[in-house]
Amino acid sequence: MENQSNYSSDPQLSRLIRWKVRRLCRNWNLPRTEADILEHDVGVHHELATEAYDQTQGARSTFDDRVIEHYLNSYLRHRFAAKRDPRREECSLNERARDASGRCVERHELIEEAAVDPQRIHDLCRDLEALRACLPSEHHRRFLDLKARGGTINSIAIELSLTRPRTVLIEIEVRDVAIEIGLDGYLGS
Repeated sequence: MENQSNYSSDPQLSRLIRWKVRRLCRNWNLPRTEADILEHDVGVHHELATEAYDQTQGARSTFDDRVIEHYLNSYLRHRFAAKRDPRREECSLNERARDASGRCVERHELIEEAAVDPQRIHDLCRDLEALRACLPSEHHRRFLDLKARGGTINSIAIELSLTRPRTVLIEIEVRDVAIEIGLDGYLGS
């Protein structure tokens, strides 16, 4: 990686982050694949919070510990809140679904033929360019480009060197701009 994080240059801080993240993953039965992403997010969050450190208020180790613990607690609240959301609906792309006439079909068969129409694709590209031109910052434009290529919040956050909560805020801001300029027809519910 060309833009190495500052937290990785401090081995004691790196060990503290790794230890706390691994402990969290063990205690909450989170997948090991999530640990690396979470370590990165905690490191970026810590870098952003370091500006607020005041040595007259307490020791650096206490500050580091509190910043990391606060981020991990917020992460857990956010991660498990979505599981309690009654609007959440899971489906597998391998599952069969019912079409408008009630027949049981493969999910890919539910895609309208109009979705591959060249005129609709041209209209979509034009609307995306209009949206891109209205976005307030380069982070928003890069977010839109990465999202259009099929990026997830995690992959986009890593690409932009941002925390996931900040990336979610950018996504909300992009949605708001899309609604303002009348492109809310593209947004899912």
